[in-house]
Amino acid sequence: MRIKNQALTLMALLIVCAQLAVASSRIIGGSEVTQSSQDTDYPWITSLEINGQASCGASLIGSQWVLTAAHCVTDEDTGAVLSVSNYAVVVNEYDLGNRRDGESRTVSEIYVAAGYDTNTLDNDIAILKLSSTVSSTPIALMSASDFNALADNTALKVMGWGNVSISEDIYPNILREVDVNYANFNTCQEQYGAIGASVTSNMFCAGGDGETDSCQGDSGGPIIQLVNGEYRQVGIVSSGGTEDQSCAVEGYPGIYTRLSNYQSWISSVTAGNESSSGGSGSLGGSFLLLVLLMGFRRISSHKKA
Repeated sequence: MRIKNQALTLMALLIVCAQLAVASSRIIGGSEVTQSSQDTDYPWITSLEINGQASCGASLIGSQWVLTAAHCVTDEDTGAVLSVSNYAVVVNEYDLGNRRDGESRTVSEIYVAAGYDTNTLDNDIAILKLSSTVSSTPIALMSASDFNALADNTALKVMGWGNVSISEDIYPNILREVDVNYANFNTCQEQYGAIGASVTSNMFCAGGDGETDSCQGDSGGPIIQLVNGEYRQVGIVSSGGTEDQSCAVEGYPGIYTRLSNYQSWISSVTAGNESSSGGSGSLGGSFLLLVLLMGFRRISSHKKA
């Protein structure tokens, strides 16, 4: 009976793998970042690993603090925060294939914003406290006033290690980037509302030209703007796309967490005034097997993890 159950579990997981492969995703229409450019311009870019597998993007916002998406560190059904023992980061990462690249740290605490919703991905933001400080330079966060001043079609930049192919799984080791334009919020909200998806005031949209986008593998990573010669983080890669195609769908921009709504919470967490969100939940055996079969960067369809 045990063998039969294991075979059925494996078969079910393989079916899931096949279904998710259809919705593969990528930094689309982008290009490789050069290592010199990464070291100079993006020293805060971070890779989030689960059990040694690159799973999501992230960004360094303080010497011991990393920002990512809540759906990268929680159970997708219950929203429970997964165990910190599953996670590690590489700050100032460039080449996933070079284990000597960047500053590696384990995660000691996980904080998820109150009200995180696993269905709508509202409040899709998490902060990770690292086991020790790093020397890399953190990124500054865009202020609420600067965010409110963003005009439609303002050029933004997003980066990550997501799939680069629409038709197959080709996950690069080298960091990639792509420019996307800030999209009109009302239009984006109406477009997604027509297919039953929610775009809340804690989100914003960028892209939608059908040619450039972020996607699975890029979740949790930063979307940024160059302001007076300094990059500011505007948001976090979260979700987007349709049931038929999860990324680079014309008329359906990528959806990002709006950081300006969380400045007080971020400051409170990094000042040590908040309680961590737990992080004692374990990864079940089936989930671990799925990680081994697919690699965590390939797991989600609508989410961009």
